[in-house]
This record gives sequence, C-alpha cells and structure tokens, in this order.
Amino acid sequence: MRQLSGIVRHRATALLLAAVLAASCSAAAAPTSGAQAYPLPRYGPVVEHTKTYTATWTFRDGSLRRCVTYTVTGGIKYDTQVQEPSGVIEWRKQRLSPQPTLAASVRAYDSGRCGGTAKLAEMSMGQHWSGYSCSFNPSRSFAAFWAIVVSFWPGCGNKSQADLTTVYGSSSSYTQYTNGVPPPTFGDYGGLPDQEPCYGLYVSSQIYVSAHAPNMHLSSPAKLCLPS
Repeated sequence: MRQLSGIVRHRATALLLAAVLAASCSAAAAPTSGAQAYPLPRYGPVVEHTKTYTATWTFRDGSLRRCVTYTVTGGIKYDTQVQEPSGVIEWRKQRLSPQPTLAASVRAYDSGRCGGTAKLAEMSMGQHWSGYSCSFNPSRSFAAFWAIVVSFWPGCGNKSQADLTTVYGSSSSYTQYTNGVPPPTFGDYGGLPDQEPCYGLYVSSQIYVSAHAPNMHLSSPAKLCLPS
C-alpha cells in the first residue's frame, strides 16, 4: 500500500507540474495589453516606364579654329512598384534603352562665331554615365564595348562610371552607335516619391586638326531623373 500511495503522489505531482507549464505557455503566447500587430508589406502593380532624353553641348576651340557640337539622344527604361503601407517605391530593371547615340558635327570657328562645315583630322569621343550626385554610386553591369572605369567626373573628382569611347579618322561629322549591343544596366533603387534616382551623363573628346597634340573637351554633366 505504501508503494501504491507513493506512485499516486508522483502522478499527482506530475499532473500538477504539467498544468502549471501549460498555463505558463498560454500566458506567454497571449498578446500583452496594448500590443500592435504589424501588417505584412504589400506590393502594388508593376508599372513600366521609358524616360527619353536629348543633351547637347557646343565647344568653341579658338586655338584649333573649330566648333564641335555634341548631341546624345536615347532613353532609360525601368519598372516601379510601390510597397504599402510604407509608400516606399522600388525602381527596378533600370537600363539604357533605347541605347544612347552620340553624334558630333564640326564647323569652322572665327571671330567668336561658328561658321560653315569644317573637318578634323582625327577625333576620340566618349560618353560617360553614373549617378548624378557625387554621393550616388549605383551598381552597374555592362556588355561589349562598354567599360566600367573609375575616372574623372566633372565636379566630383574620380568616380565610378560606365564609359564608351571610340576613335575616328578624318571627317566633318561623327556618330557613335550602340545598336545591337546589350545595354548597361543599373542596380535596384528604393526611396520615397521625392527621392527618385537621378543619373548624369557627360561627353569627352580629343580633337585633331593635324598630327599635332589634340585639344581636350569635357562637358558639364546633364541630369536625368526617373519619376515614379
């Protein structure tokens, strides 16, 4: 009988302990007074965009007696999607499309004026892309012809950029085509509606009128922002 009584007591103790543990777990799982449940983020529809641009610069070179006008045309395609309830916008699949075309036309320069058509003996010209502000350095990927370099950026010193530079012979007009080449792309970006990403473009060139040393031209950056 003593042995049976001990077994009963042990079982009663075990049942009591199990009940206490169950009550403790229930209390821990129950939300405390005033606790808030945060909703999972939701995403709105994906919206496709194309932002086109044209940028033009003219250099008047008195020492070489030439005016050279550079024009870049193209666009950036990208997608946006809004995250709720925060309102944060995600810019995705940002790529240069249609691919930028850089054209240059050469005229004579005399007495402060650009005159009729003139020729160069040789020209090296390039277009350069990066984040517009000195602190915005988006990630980039590229394919044939384009290069990712760390080089001079107007107003910022050295800066990482996508670069395409081509050398041409004697002519009065030049066109740098990128048709059929996979476009450079920029990494995803997130921000509020008034924090849209802005990209910068500038052109550079070296021009020759003879075999002598060339003159260098560097433009100021053009600004291209991507609305949501």
